[in-house]
Amino acid sequence: MREYWKNQRVVRNKEINDLRRAWRERTPNARRDRMHRAKAAGGVLGYYSDEDVVRLYGTNCHICGKPIDFTAPRQCGKIGWERGYHVDHVIPLSKGGADSIENVRPAHGQCNIIKWATMPDLDLNAN
Repeated sequence: MREYWKNQRVVRNKEINDLRRAWRERTPNARRDRMHRAKAAGGVLGYYSDEDVVRLYGTNCHICGKPIDFTAPRQCGKIGWERGYHVDHVIPLSKGGADSIENVRPAHGQCNIIKWATMPDLDLNAN
């Protein structure tokens, strides 16, 4: 009987992994944490890639104006993450901002973390 349940768990895990893999293939550039937060905040979910953000707004941090190191890790806590690339929501999702290309800008990891959920005085039409 134990072997039966072990096999069922393996089959179920394979099904779940197949579903996750299919979703990642359908949305290759979407960040899953960003999408989850946008849906939870009840905001509009935008479909844009990191390349779209950089192409539209440039390679400098919109908060401090200094160049972003695209070779640095993006995950907080890894060596050099402070100057790595993050996508910053100008009007935070938690404050009702949309998850759209018009509301995001490139930023350093550390600048984005320090900004957190504050509402800056910024003209969204300026690049």
